[in-house]
Amino acid sequence: MRKSAFRVVTFCLSFRNLHLAAELGKTLLDRNHDLEQALQQVYSTNQEQLQEIEVRNVWGKQSNSCFDAPVVPNVHLFA
Repeated sequence: MRKSAFRVVTFCLSFRNLHLAAELGKTLLDRNHDLEQALQQVYSTNQEQLQEIEVRNVWGKQSNSCFDAPVVPNVHLFA
């Protein structure tokens, strides 16, 4: 193979590698974007669940306080 033909082949291979690298880079960026969106959705769901747990804890504490009061029998019922 002559030198000029070798350079053309080398250039074509280099260009092909560059093109493949660009395609791979775009694919990785797209996948990264998808993963970031999925992570944001998981984070939002997690925050909603934490808020629900906090509300349930507050309601649980309030309902338990009713049971903490001493039981006083109504003497009028037994008279």
